Formats: sequence, structure tokens, C-alpha cells
Amino acid sequence: MAGMQKGPDIPKAPRVSEVSGRRVGWIVLIGIVAVFVLIELAGFRDSVPPRSRTFTAMELLKAEILREAAERDEVPASLDELSLVNDVGEPVLDGWGAPIEYHILEEQGRIALRSRGANAEIGGLAQDQDLVGIFPIWDEAGAWSPGDVKWLVDPLSYHSGDFGRDLP
Repeated sequence: MAGMQKGPDIPKAPRVSEVSGRRVGWIVLIGIVAVFVLIELAGFRDSVPPRSRTFTAMELLKAEILREAAERDEVPASLDELSLVNDVGEPVLDGWGAPIEYHILEEQGRIALRSRGANAEIGGLAQDQDLVGIFPIWDEAGAWSPGDVKWLVDPLSYHSGDFGRDLP
């Protein structure tokens, strides 16, 4: 391409990885809350499968737990300490109407969230299968994980009927 001149240097937009994790976490949290509000206002609650509602609730909790941890510099001892729960005054429920369980796996540097599924008992298959999500508390550098950190164990992935029985 002889004879072509280089154009003026145009500043590049920041890459997504350059945007602060805290800002991305807030955006994710606001998006998840907006989805919950739209589902409730539009009356679609009964048309959204319970597993999907549970996963959305777990995503919301993950983001809120990590936001609060970074803000206070400690992991909340229970879900009752989250401002999200305190503002509403009720626990965050799974798709079947039961509170989502919160387990701090401190030795592993992880947090586990569990829904006991449709039968509200540990274990089970199909709709009775527990949904267990596990995420890291800290990143590789030892800083608090951002609210949109990937699940180490995805709540929607298939687990055997006994998965999660050993949670405290």
C-alpha cells in the first residue's frame, strides 16, 4: 500500500479489562436487580423456571457479598449482614421460595451458595438437585475478587446427587 499516509493518532477506548472491577461489579449488580424488578413487574415470575430464578439470585448474592467484603475489608458472617438483605428485610430466596444457604469455606478462600432444590432437602436429581455455586473470595494477587468473578463451581452445571453434602 505504497503512498498511503498514516492518519492522525486516535486515542483508543479503554479495554474492558482496564475498567475497574468495582465499576463492572456495580454494573452487573444493577443489571441483575433490574432483571428481578422486570420479572416481578411484568408478571413473568411464574413463567421463569425456578432453576433460572435461583441462578439469578445466586449471581446477585455473589456480587453483593464481594462488594460488601471489599467495602468493609471482611467477608460478611451471614447473608443478614448484606445491605441488600437489610434494605428489603427478607432473605434472598431461591426459585422454590426457600432461603439460599451461605457457607464460608475460609481455609479454601471460597464461598459457597446452595439451594436445596424443589424438595428442599440435601441431594436429589432433576428439579430436586441442589444448586451449588462456589466462588473465590480473593484473586491471585490477594485482592478481593470483583463481583463478576467467574464461578469455580457453576450452580447450573450438573452435579451428582451427593454434591454439596459436605458443606457446613
